[in-house]
Amino acid sequence: MFLIIDYEQGCGGERLCADLSNFAPCVKLNSTKINTQTKVDDIFANEFLKPNPDISKINIPQIKTKDIQIIPTHRHTDLLEKILKNIISVRIKWPSDFYFVKKAVAKQLDKYYFNQVKDPMRLAGHVRMIMQQHNVKQPLKIQGNKFIIDYEMEAKNLELTTANKLDFIKKTFLENKDEPDYHYDYVIPYEHFYNNQKSVLDTFKKIGINATKKIFIPYV
Repeated sequence: MFLIIDYEQGCGGERLCADLSNFAPCVKLNSTKINTQTKVDDIFANEFLKPNPDISKINIPQIKTKDIQIIPTHRHTDLLEKILKNIISVRIKWPSDFYFVKKAVAKQLDKYYFNQVKDPMRLAGHVRMIMQQHNVKQPLKIQGNKFIIDYEMEAKNLELTTANKLDFIKKTFLENKDEPDYHYDYVIPYEHFYNNQKSVLDTFKKIGINATKKIFIPYV
């Protein structure tokens, strides 16, 4: 069975997937820690974390009937449903309470947008994804002192001024996000990882994963 965990950046999705995969009957995901960010390596090489997944690259493996293979994604559950059989989908719903919106946005900014990627290969990969997402034809100039948010803004032809960055943050992160138009098997409000942890554990128990409170360590 494939367990799809669908979430927005900043909701701790990759760390959650890595932690959940430690509990039977999940197949353990390889993961690495880069600064404060957890990166997992799923069976599709994280293709469904990209803005525009290329399903021509996808080879669907055979998995044991009793195993649960976890796949993280950003809003591509509908696409995964078309190519996979026997899936269960979980959506971590973007918070509605502004207190928790600020928490999620702070994580987004810290872990990704205000990140200076030092590894040249990883940085080039990030820039390629940004160009693909915004359909940019002219190559963006890669510089070691730039933040990811700088490339995002340049892809939208925005001048890198402080005022523009503040406006970009407000429009991109602080305004209401529409939830994907998809009927998920389970929807977990982001807030519940902080204030209703029993309901989160109960949801995963229904799926067949007896997780513990260790999965809440990042949610402080």
